[in-house]
Amino acid sequence: MRRAHAVAHASTRHSAEGGGKLSLARCAPGASRPTPSPEVPIINDQRLFEARPWHEPDVVAAAGQSSLVEWAQRALLQNEIATARELAGLTDAELTHLENEFSGRRTRPRPTWQREAMPLGIASLLLAGCAFAAPEYLVRLSDLGAQLMRIAGVALVLIGVLALSARYLALFTGAPLDRAYSTLGVYVSQLQDRHPWLYETLSVARHEAADEYRCKVLNERGLLRGADYVLMCEIVRVHEALDRARPANFVVEALQLLPALSSPADDGGGGEPRLVPIAAGRRGQA
Repeated sequence: MRRAHAVAHASTRHSAEGGGKLSLARCAPGASRPTPSPEVPIINDQRLFEARPWHEPDVVAAAGQSSLVEWAQRALLQNEIATARELAGLTDAELTHLENEFSGRRTRPRPTWQREAMPLGIASLLLAGCAFAAPEYLVRLSDLGAQLMRIAGVALVLIGVLALSARYLALFTGAPLDRAYSTLGVYVSQLQDRHPWLYETLSVARHEAADEYRCKVLNERGLLRGADYVLMCEIVRVHEALDRARPANFVVEALQLLPALSSPADDGGGGEPRLVPIAAGRRGQA
């Protein structure tokens, strides 16, 4: 009795402290099931919406909200083969999201200050011209007023020059990123009728190893894209390098020797019998 009482007391204490094991009261046959917490409902509106037959998962959500600009920044730090390999390893939903992003915006999106720097600089220069011309040609001002207008004109000129300089400086420094953005747009685009690498891909796919890669992509991921063409070219280049590394005697044998002709199968009937003209046979009998 003491031992059973001690076991029950220890189990009740362990349950009160939040232990991982079930207590004796929970394992009893007549014990009631714990009710779920009202703060975390089992069925909510989102689950009901996803359970409907016509519901389709969002491609953008499946793609993890990856941005083509982020991929362009990453492409600046590595070569084209590494970038194409990483893009080819994405799922078809992720590549579709990047392709839709590039289709909606063919050029790299600019920050807000770069888009507003050009109008601000032009407007500042125009106002500076008005400020310099106002005391002389537009209105009559005193010496103090004219001096203030000239100071304002100089300030507007500085603002306009700084805005335009920052805009063009950002344009020149962002040129590699713009090229990477455009190149990645071709990488993630499907090889359709308007793709610039369509016929080049057809020529490369004639190689046995490249065609094997093409079939693997079509079976496992989906349609071919520009990144797949880059990898197929690399596969062909590696195989050609391996061919150039072969010994010269094997290369000469493969080029100069004709394939061995297969001998006719011997059916055991000996040589083919000679044909005798029918007319000659009849004359002999006569």
